[in-house]
Amino acid sequence: MNKKLQISKNRTLAITITIILAFSMTASMMLVPIAHASDNIPVYAYINVAPNPTGVNQRVEIIMWVNVLFGGNAEIPNNYRFTGWVLTITAPDGTNTTTTLGTVTSSTSDYDYFFTPITTGSYIITFNFPATAITASNDPTSALLGDTYLPTSASTSLTVQQTPIASIPQTPFPTAYWTRPIYGENTAWYALGSNWLGTGSPGYIPNGGGPNLGATEKNSAQRPT
Repeated sequence: MNKKLQISKNRTLAITITIILAFSMTASMMLVPIAHASDNIPVYAYINVAPNPTGVNQRVEIIMWVNVLFGGNAEIPNNYRFTGWVLTITAPDGTNTTTTLGTVTSSTSDYDYFFTPITTGSYIITFNFPATAITASNDPTSALLGDTYLPTSASTSLTVQQTPIASIPQTPFPTAYWTRPIYGENTAWYALGSNWLGTGSPGYIPNGGGPNLGATEKNSAQRPT
């Protein structure tokens, strides 16, 4: 009887030790940090200019963007953004004007730049995206720490003529009674149809903060497009 009891105790002790060792090994694996292998991330750059063609001394808008977000973490509340983008404008006579752009504040990785050509001819506009590393100093919360966005570029041409391009004609304000909805292309009608007065205006109360005095957030969502 004592022999059987001893065998049972030994078996229980062996099982207990096995469970403790298994738990220790699992815990050790969980506590060991998983190393992130550095990767090179391909990037695609895009550029657009409008209006194109345009006239001499007529301002155009240049929009540059890439298909990735900085660290995959460029939400509006934080400051993790791309920087160091370079825009080169080559005039018809071959002269280059190079501008290093500031921090890309947009959370969608796009940048607007305005340019006014002063001579006729064909301009070449080039957007250069530099190699960009994700480090603990520029995005400490990123899961891509150690990765590098590869450099890339995109170009487009701009035709400048002597005759300016006419602006889009605006629909005049009505002279009689009118009803909603306001047609989307009647962009100037915001002065007539909008009932959004903006933050800080008299009577502005956020939703749930009090009675509707005509300038709440709910009304701001009803602005015509």
